[in-house]
Amino acid sequence: LSRHLFVSEGFAGDHADYHDPRNSFLDQVLARRIGMPITLCALLLEVGRRLDIALDGVGMPGHFLV
Repeated sequence: LSRHLFVSEGFAGDHADYHDPRNSFLDQVLARRIGMPITLCALLLEVGRRLDIALDGVGMPGHFLV
């Protein structure tokens, strides 16, 4: 699933402007395929849920992982 979203579909972090507000809005992340890590994780979790793939989000100090 990660390979499909982040390689085949081209979703990625915004290396040019991390603080761009559009990186926080899911509709903008879907349209631009660029976001911040937490919105990309939310996307991965939701796609996994819809495909009945068991994924868990884990909060770490300063990070959120799937």
